[in-house]
Amino acid sequence: MKGNSYAPDETIIKLSRTKLLTENILWSTLMIVCLYSAYFNLYGLRYLALLLFFLFLYGVYQNVKKAKKEPKIQLRLSNKGLILKNGSFINWSEIKKMEVIVKPNYSSSIQQEYLVVNTNKDKTEFYINELNISSLRLEYLIKIYRKRFDKKQNN
Repeated sequence: MKGNSYAPDETIIKLSRTKLLTENILWSTLMIVCLYSAYFNLYGLRYLALLLFFLFLYGVYQNVKKAKKEPKIQLRLSNKGLILKNGSFINWSEIKKMEVIVKPNYSSSIQQEYLVVNTNKDKTEFYINELNISSLRLEYLIKIYRKRFDKKQNN
């Protein structure tokens, strides 16, 4: 990463379409396997295959519903502060501490990463695994924007 001057004035963070698309492709493939198994009654597991088919169909439905329901822009980082997905603005001067934390997920090999924002008023957590930015890049951008804000305040 090159340095301060190469970070944009504003970074828009959205839901990761790649993750949603990958999940939908995987679930659709599994649905086809289930239909094949149910049609040809492989291993005598027709009802189990149908049950799994509807379970995977529900997963695809939830993913599509989430993609339509959630606002595309989840977070905006800028020299002035943060703009959350609900439109509220948090100035850098109001933020006491901002960090990325990792919570262990014992049922999966994928860890759950959260952006924790402590302000003068409250504490907010953002689930960042589903966003189109890595936690490392997010931490880097936070440092840059915070330094830019502090530099502007001192001048």
